[in-house]
Order: sequence, then structure tokens, then C-alpha cells
Amino acid sequence: MFKQTEQILNCVYGNRGLLLDKQETVAFERTPEIIRYTNEIGRMMDASQPSFAATKSVIFACAAIKFKNCKENRFPIYTERVVKAFESACKEELMTFEFISEVVDAILINKSGEITVRFMNDAEVDVAEAKLCMSKRSRRE
Repeated sequence: MFKQTEQILNCVYGNRGLLLDKQETVAFERTPEIIRYTNEIGRMMDASQPSFAATKSVIFACAAIKFKNCKENRFPIYTERVVKAFESACKEELMTFEFISEVVDAILINKSGEITVRFMNDAEVDVAEAKLCMSKRSRRE
């Protein structure tokens, strides 16, 4: 795991463009609970004598559930910060606790034991990309 993480960080160090791969972020997923509340709001609004207080309460509950299920789009916020961290770091600093804490959000391990690093801007680089990156670099040298 340590070696794979190091390969990925070295690959990104040499190819910061990997941090610019934007992944689609869904603001929130329409869960069955959100659909139920939305339908209830529609029924309440269609009533001949809608209750303002009851409808307001359901609208607020639905908004709270939607907010709870929201996912932050961190790409535009953190990309510049992560790229600058790589630009200002020397290769020897990449595996330090301080550097990893600054740029890495999570280190994911799949069932076969391969690593994917999710950076603070939600860009993900896996060990397969790192190996491809390293082989391209060694062919150029």
C-alpha cells in the first residue's frame, strides 16, 4: 500500500494535469424519502384548502433532507490549492504526513488490494494510471 501510494504521488508530481480531471458531482440523489416528501408537498398544494403551517413544515423537512444528502463540489474550490502544493513541494516531501494531509482526502483500497488516491479536489488517480505514467516517463528518458 505504501509503495502504491508513493507511485501515485510521484506520478501526479510529474503530471499535475491528472489533478484537472473533473468528475461529475451530483448535488444530491433523489432518495425515496425525498421523492415521498416532494409528492406530499404536491398533494398538499393541490388540496382545495391547503394548510400553510402543515405545508411549510413538510417543505422545510424536505429541504433539510435534501441538504443532508448534498455533496459538495470541491473541484473548483480545491484544485488550485492542490496543484500549488505539488508545485511548491520537492519530491522528498511527497510522502510526509504534512504533505499528504494537505492534498489527500482519502486512500481507497479495492478488493484486489490496489490503491486509488482521492485528492482534496475529488480528482482520483489509481495505481494503474501511476504505472502507465511511470512507463511513459521511463520511455522518454
